[in-house]
Amino acid sequence: MTDEITASNLIGRPREELHVLLVDDDDGVRKVTEDYLRNLGYKKITLCENGADALRTLQKDPTIDLIISDWDMPLMDGHSLLTQVRGQERLKHLPFVIITSPKSKETDKVMMAAESFVDAYIVKPFRLATLQEKLDSVLAQSMHGPQNTVVVADDDPDARAIVVEYLKNFGFKRIRTFENGEDAFAFLADNAAETNLIIADWEMPRMTGVELLVACKNRESLKDTPFLIITSQTSMESLKVTRAGQGSVDAYLLKPFTGDLLKERIDSALHLKRTEKIVRQFGEEGFQNLDRGHFKAARTSFEKALKLDAKYSDGFEGMGDVQMKSGSPALGIPHYQKAVAINPYSVKHYLKLSHAYEAMGEMGKAISLMQVALQYVESPVDIRFNLARLYHKKNVHYKAQEELQEVLKLDPARQAAQQLLEEIQRDIAAAKKGGGGQP
Repeated sequence: MTDEITASNLIGRPREELHVLLVDDDDGVRKVTEDYLRNLGYKKITLCENGADALRTLQKDPTIDLIISDWDMPLMDGHSLLTQVRGQERLKHLPFVIITSPKSKETDKVMMAAESFVDAYIVKPFRLATLQEKLDSVLAQSMHGPQNTVVVADDDPDARAIVVEYLKNFGFKRIRTFENGEDAFAFLADNAAETNLIIADWEMPRMTGVELLVACKNRESLKDTPFLIITSQTSMESLKVTRAGQGSVDAYLLKPFTGDLLKERIDSALHLKRTEKIVRQFGEEGFQNLDRGHFKAARTSFEKALKLDAKYSDGFEGMGDVQMKSGSPALGIPHYQKAVAINPYSVKHYLKLSHAYEAMGEMGKAISLMQVALQYVESPVDIRFNLARLYHKKNVHYKAQEELQEVLKLDPARQAAQQLLEEIQRDIAAAKKGGGGQP
């Protein structure tokens, strides 16, 4: 075997040759799944009762080709196992199928909502008293009363009508309704000052309630406007899948499942891995062409990658690079924005979009983007350094100094940060000496 496990060696191989790691703490589910696998022709099956045991097995046995894991397990759950697998070079491309239950805990949703700064949420179907309780809670955070505008976004006309009726009973007179989050946000962007409350369904076309929530909280004029999420029991499962997706799960199964469905998910995971490899090859080819100055060839490679995978964020980054290197930063910005939207955890996507804004002279947007990035990225050193550089360029020296001091706490050996900090401190001292006050 090679050091890195990929799907290229799995496609086309007989099932009896593939080694499956099956992880589940439920003896009954584990036995049923094992029987399904054997009926499908899989003969090499290793069983584990939890993620910790599975991780130890993966370290000891390099022959494993595929992981099928339960979500909820003791010691280490499926999501944690997935994260560990994706974080190791040798294992990161290993096909991974999650088995989960539709009975998701409400606390998961509360946590996800809290992470996105939602003010409250309510589960459908709901009673009048429940809605009133939630409204009272969020309105207590606002300085405005029912005389201001309430924005209601829900693609279900019946649900929308019920909310509007309740709001009118509560004394609200100015109510604007929208069928999707995109239209709602367009209105909110122009009417932030008069908006008192935002109520949005979790699942909507064009822009979901969660996406609308994040967009509002990232906008200075809307970030303090109370926001109420309306959701359903069924969307709890989608939250699990969303969290799993952040760890790059390849497929998932809902219990109970059939042998046919298990086969479909395994085949899907293996096919996905094959496609991912081809997409990466096109992407690498595109960046190589960029380095050689072959912009047309690079664009063609990135377009091929994106045709296979419309959510390949590096492909959009590459398209942005083509425009930047061709001297068209304005045309590169939309590509970089898509890359950031698809993968909001990538430092390089944020930095390249920031540089594009800077090239267009939009320093405010570049700085705001870096501030948003700090909320998402795990290793913020490069983000903070770039933010400091932007502050310095705008002569906001004290903020630049603060960011550089944070950079040097995280990376004391960064010479560029130390040199820039010394330059800024000289500027501050000169400003004080000249009586210019705080720069």
